[in-house]
Amino acid sequence: MTLTLGRAIGKGEWTAKVEPPEDDPQVVAVWLAALHTYFPMIRAEVEDTQAVEVGSLPFIEIGKKEANEEQDRHQKTMRKIKNFSKPFGGMVVTKETLHDALDAYKGWIESSFVDIEGRTTQTGKKQAERVVRIKRYAKEMPLSDFGTEEIDAIIEFWRTRPRKSATKKRPGEPYSFTLCKHTIRLFKHFVRWLHKEKSFPWKKPVDLDLGRWRTERQGAGGTAVVRSVDRGQR
Repeated sequence: MTLTLGRAIGKGEWTAKVEPPEDDPQVVAVWLAALHTYFPMIRAEVEDTQAVEVGSLPFIEIGKKEANEEQDRHQKTMRKIKNFSKPFGGMVVTKETLHDALDAYKGWIESSFVDIEGRTTQTGKKQAERVVRIKRYAKEMPLSDFGTEEIDAIIEFWRTRPRKSATKKRPGEPYSFTLCKHTIRLFKHFVRWLHKEKSFPWKKPVDLDLGRWRTERQGAGGTAVVRSVDRGQR
């Protein structure tokens, strides 16, 4: 086997076909991974690539599980540190970002809005598209900076119906009132979801008042916007 690799390297080849020592898929996967580690200058391959994929799958799953467990430990530790610093007026900057949270929320929607066969429903796909649109326009920031002012700014952005990107065939028109209304409702749900989601060390600011944003029409026709009202106003 080493002779085969040596000859291939000597010829300047990038890959080499090798014969595995056993037929067991997991044994082949471990053996091939070792070759990739010790001989990074050439790509060792076997004829039965499907067997390698099957044998590699359990190790990939183990890696995913350990990564998720490590991420959970990190986020729990960050929550403890933030809670410790908060009474002293300290702010701890976290590595989790708003876009990370929006991506996770999109994943939650796609796995929650499913049919009996486990496929994402049309409603789920539509909501996921709205999350992607929110992310496209939302400024990236650490979650530790995602406070009342930033939340209000995103809602205000959609309340006033921003314009779509212009194309050669048509100018940038404002998004429809209905789209902006549903986007605000979804964003408000995202904020509540993020507050409860244990995988992110974030809590709603105490002065946040989502209730003052009412998804009602203000104005008529193409100039209509979503209405903002004072708390308690009907």
